[in-house]
Amino acid sequence: MSPGSSTAISPRARPCISTWVRNLPNGGRSAPTRARLRLRRWSMSRALIQLASVPPDDLAAQDRTRREAALQLTWAAKQNTDMVVFGGPDPTARADLLQLLTLAGVLGLRSGIAGGISRLGDDAFLERLVGSGLAFASLPVFGEDAVRHDALSPAADFQTTRDVLKQLQARDVEREARVILRRENLSRLAAIAESLFAYAPLRIVFAFEEAGATGSMPPLDAAARAVIAALLVLADSPMRPDGAELAFSGFPLCAIHVFPDRNADIAPWRTELLEASAAASGRIKTARCEGCAEKSRCGGVEARYLAVSGDAELRPIPTTRSNSFVYRPTGRIAPFDIERCPIQNGKIPVGNAARRLFLANGDGVDVYETDSGDFTDAEIDRVRRELGQIYLDLSGETLHTDFQVEMAKLHPHPACVACPAYINCPGVWMREPADVFALAEAKLLPWLEQLSGEILDVGGGPLRYASLFGRLLAEGRIRYTAIEPSPPALLTTFIERHASSARLLPIGIEEYPAPQARFDWALVLRSHNHFRDLDLAYATLFAALKPGGRLIAVDNTAYGMVRSAEAWDRLAKLDGAPHFEHYRNHTSEDALPYFIRAGFEPIERHPVGPRTANQWLVVLRKP
Repeated sequence: MSPGSSTAISPRARPCISTWVRNLPNGGRSAPTRARLRLRRWSMSRALIQLASVPPDDLAAQDRTRREAALQLTWAAKQNTDMVVFGGPDPTARADLLQLLTLAGVLGLRSGIAGGISRLGDDAFLERLVGSGLAFASLPVFGEDAVRHDALSPAADFQTTRDVLKQLQARDVEREARVILRRENLSRLAAIAESLFAYAPLRIVFAFEEAGATGSMPPLDAAARAVIAALLVLADSPMRPDGAELAFSGFPLCAIHVFPDRNADIAPWRTELLEASAAASGRIKTARCEGCAEKSRCGGVEARYLAVSGDAELRPIPTTRSNSFVYRPTGRIAPFDIERCPIQNGKIPVGNAARRLFLANGDGVDVYETDSGDFTDAEIDRVRRELGQIYLDLSGETLHTDFQVEMAKLHPHPACVACPAYINCPGVWMREPADVFALAEAKLLPWLEQLSGEILDVGGGPLRYASLFGRLLAEGRIRYTAIEPSPPALLTTFIERHASSARLLPIGIEEYPAPQARFDWALVLRSHNHFRDLDLAYATLFAALKPGGRLIAVDNTAYGMVRSAEAWDRLAKLDGAPHFEHYRNHTSEDALPYFIRAGFEPIERHPVGPRTANQWLVVLRKP
């Protein structure tokens, strides 16, 4: 007999439950808004119903709250929910818990409980719960031993909690241990998790929540970094048995934006129930969340925490954007004599000077235009005139991986640059003879050759300097740490090949629990524009570097691409929305204030200009 099946319900219980449902408003066919707001669905098949604490002698309150719970159960069943979890201060203290479990079984729902466990230590009561369909239990945990756990736990002591876990394990009930984060246990998260491995299979969730516990909630930033550090340690721990899953919950997405598969709050959400979830859990969003790219997926932060600590720790995630725009062919003008410019003579209409371009070709010019909605006219004009970053596509590929081979730099004709009308004219463009990409690399490589000691490479993939780093590792000149939230196979293989002197952390710089003053060099090689929070990123790097340590920052500005009709057609036929990775398209001038604000001193700077590639370089020093 499977837990929660209708065959587990006694004949005596059936009429009672049927009458109960029949007496609900509309026969239980719909749930009122207030009931829905208390229903939290954290996955496609699981929902949480909060049960209020009711005095045992208040029969009217018991009946009212039981009816509310029944409404939520019937509504959950209509949403094709697989399991409902009864939460609250202590669901086991409710006299009607067995009835609710039975009703869930009648409706075809599996049942679970979460929160206080005052009666689960009673073997006979636990047996009745399992017989009524209990298939899941979530227990709060505060420490790895009796002294630490009992000092923080508001209810069950250490020994009771561990005994209940063992009894649930013996009955094959799905288990979750919620490690409630407190200032007092933040430094011992890995040890707490390891003490729970004996009860596998189970899920261990690091929970940023109030939970009625003693002690105080830690600062959001400190809690997020402690959880990330614990996950990094535990993920590769030889002590971790099969079936011991690791997760976290209660954090806004701006606090922990990595390990989405371990985020118990979003894997996966039903969008229409997200706000209901936040209401049920007491989590809210603030005005700082407006404009955040993850607002719709994020559950916010506990209102009680915000009331005490404020929302200054919230860092809205910017929206990603394109780093390039495309000029497509629209015609040809021939002949075209630049010395007797037909544009200047008024024979050819200029049109929108920013969005139009003439490319010299034989005795005439090919006409190109862009209708990009990702860039304003002013942004396009800056890319063309101030930065001079327009390129000709040589490969016809939809995605370029080797700019030096696949792209040729264009620059305006000298006659156009000297023309007073050029400011309002598309201009005639021609190929740049110099290999601007090779010149840009020639400025960077001498600095990389100087690397020695401890190296922190932020955004290590796709690791285009693997050969150089591999040689420095083989020579024993460097020890290499790469931070990359989505490590490609090339980087993973490189780290495995040099395992004795290299390691990989699959996180972003914003989540990095940086050791103080450890590294000699920090590398930001084409990852600056990928950072979500530049101030936090460079403050972290500044703290991680030793005094006198160097930071090498390289990135690319936005650029325009002149493509053939065939290449444009292939682009236009691509399915789905484009995948953007840049949060911005900074030049070195745009980036410099962030470096200086973090405390760095510039040593050398190579900005982008009309006769350079779109790659800038800044070398800085920590005083």
